[in-house]
Formats: sequence, C-alpha cells, structure tokens
Amino acid sequence: MLTEKSKTLSSSPVWNHIGLELQYADSGKSKVSMPVKKEFLQIFEKVHGGILATLLDATMASAINSVLEDHVFSVTAEMKIQYLRPATGSILIGKGEVIQNGKTVTICKSEIYDEQDKLVAFATGTFVNKEKT
Repeated sequence: MLTEKSKTLSSSPVWNHIGLELQYADSGKSKVSMPVKKEFLQIFEKVHGGILATLLDATMASAINSVLEDHVFSVTAEMKIQYLRPATGSILIGKGEVIQNGKTVTICKSEIYDEQDKLVAFATGTFVNKEKT
C-alpha cells in the first residue's frame, strides 16, 4: 500500500533521476526496484557502489516512512554497506526492513538482489527522527 507520504518520498528528484520505483512500503517493510542504466556502470561494466548505496538508502527510508507518524520525518545518520558481488543485469531489487523504531532513532536494514535473486549487497543504517516544524 502506498500512502501519500510514500508517494511524496518516491517522487523526489533523486528517485526520478535514477529511476527508482517504490513497489510497496507497509508495516516497516519496503521493496524498491531500480533499472540498471549504462550511466550507472563503472569501468568494469558493473553497477557503481555509490548507486547501490543510493538504492539501499532509499529502500530503508521507504521502510521507515511506512511506520513514522505524519508529523515526523527521518534522516540518515550513518550507514554501513557490505558489497558481496558485482551487480549486473537490467534491474535490481531493494528490500528494506525496520529493525527498531524509537522516538528519536530508527535502525533499519536493506538488501539488494539481482535478476537471479542473488544477494548483491546489504546495509544497516541509523536514522534520526525529527518533528516537522
């Protein structure tokens, strides 16, 4: 289910530029797809790690926003990424999940899978929750 909050998040300029598409975000879980564009490849024709980091971050943000109250927003404070194998193919899928949602801090995890459903990378992140003013 896509709420107005999820629709707003997924319509941001960076999401549009990269081509991220929110598949779902509900109850602290999310799924985001990303097309693999030629511009995303490094010199060895594998998806650049920074692009993968963006997908991981966006997927965690989607999961978090599905549990935050409307008057609260969240920003990434830190993220740790483990790259497991080169990312190839025409599409990548990010799956995110909230691990712990506190009043001021939320902990989340995210995984990226390729078209063969192989785990490409995963991340954990700490997000700071703030009141909208």
